[in-house]
Amino acid sequence: MQTLTSLRNFVSLCFLSVCKQLGMNNRYVGDGFPLCKDLPEKIFLKKGAIFRFLGSSPKQIDEANEWKGSDPVRISLSKSSVLSSKLCNKSDSERCEPMMKLVLDSDIECYGVECTLQELRSFEVWEGSNIWYEYVRPPCVSHAFYNGAQSIRKRNGMNGQAICGDPTTNSASTVCCKGNGKGRNKLRQETFSGERVTLDLARQRCSSVDTTYELCENPVIAKFDCLENHGCDHVGLFYWSSFGCSISAKINREGKVAVIHNPEITNADTYRMVTRDTEMFFRVDWLSADPDSLLEGLISDCAGSGCTNGDGDTCICPTSVVETPVFFNREQLLSAENILSVATIGSFQHVEENFQPVNGVIGVSIYPHDVLTKDTVFKVVDNNGQVHFRKNVKSDVRLGSSQAKFRNPVTFFSLSEPSTRDAVYEIDAALRQIFFHKNMAPFIAVRLAQRFGISNPSPRYVKSITKAFRNGIYVHSSAGMAFGSGQYGCLEATIAAILLDKETLDPILDADPMQ
Repeated sequence: MQTLTSLRNFVSLCFLSVCKQLGMNNRYVGDGFPLCKDLPEKIFLKKGAIFRFLGSSPKQIDEANEWKGSDPVRISLSKSSVLSSKLCNKSDSERCEPMMKLVLDSDIECYGVECTLQELRSFEVWEGSNIWYEYVRPPCVSHAFYNGAQSIRKRNGMNGQAICGDPTTNSASTVCCKGNGKGRNKLRQETFSGERVTLDLARQRCSSVDTTYELCENPVIAKFDCLENHGCDHVGLFYWSSFGCSISAKINREGKVAVIHNPEITNADTYRMVTRDTEMFFRVDWLSADPDSLLEGLISDCAGSGCTNGDGDTCICPTSVVETPVFFNREQLLSAENILSVATIGSFQHVEENFQPVNGVIGVSIYPHDVLTKDTVFKVVDNNGQVHFRKNVKSDVRLGSSQAKFRNPVTFFSLSEPSTRDAVYEIDAALRQIFFHKNMAPFIAVRLAQRFGISNPSPRYVKSITKAFRNGIYVHSSAGMAFGSGQYGCLEATIAAILLDKETLDPILDADPMQ
């Protein structure tokens, strides 16, 4: 128990110390991850898709605690589906032997209901099988600010709550009204209960019912609707509205920013985190050589910047988002490190054989191979041997009529659907940034050498351990024996570099009073 406690304390000390040294260097935790709006169509049928076995219960993590009315509508795959066959995993006795986790090893074709979906959640392998799985969407991020926002609303609270929804993501569900969106005759259009879709698909579903149907101005689902038309989450689920929405930024003197949503639905309360009096400030990457002067001018003269005074020393500004290419020609591609620091938006993995190396730039390939545009994707191998896919695009937020702008922050969380899954993804991303930080390897090398080697390690000794940690391989100079897996952070290689080095084994050093 004492050993376990000491190890836990040592690890905690390492992470605390590294965090203090690390800083974020104007980075966001979600940098390098792809955008949720760029999720490939039918990604749940692509190579690498992950499915988690739920057993005989269809309830997934983060599902509504209570469905009003009868049982919610669920999806059952067809027995003829390739996905259904893989999940069933039939044995020699022709019985299904489902695995706890399935990862697709290749792309597969959609079949039946799979072809109509934008997203897949919990589902039955086939109707009556009583074998349920949940699709685990890969980590992705969304921008905090976006153009073309649309109001979405849920019933929760006395008056209900409304916020802005990003029309390019699966932010809300669909309910249609007859007669200019004002009618009382509401009709839910969901393939399964709790389904979220993009704004365009929601509009298409309404128009496909009848030409007189469109999105409701006030999308409130009553309890009796759930009782009569299959079970639903009539309190916690957001629905698309036909009303627009705008997003503002609230800036304080420290340069921190808070997000304000301005939904055009008048008979609903704005969600507390994004109201005008919000105090949910966070740091942003200001795009200025002298951000202090820029902020001072903005705060002291809000009106002159097309903004308004907020509470205290704050300024509330309308926002516009501008997306442009990061690089316009290949001469600007200076190094792999430069590309990773500037092209911060990730891209979902592509077929690596399609990429063409960039002459004179080590570790960088591009696709497509012609001129650089916003559609160009970089494949970059960093100093730790890790592969990154980055889009050649940047997203900047501009404030009012001023010259002030900052890099659009990214977040793993959706305001309309915060989930445990995305909390885990965010924690993993933060740990990953620490683990692969350039100071991590030498930091770990010194601490481990002091505890398992000698208390005053030489720079050569530390460099040898650092190299083993980064490369995942240690080769003993005299014996020629190799240790390690070849992967970054391999402890086998690291410990071998510590214990088998001449600085540890040389008995002369035992008499050194400094040890």
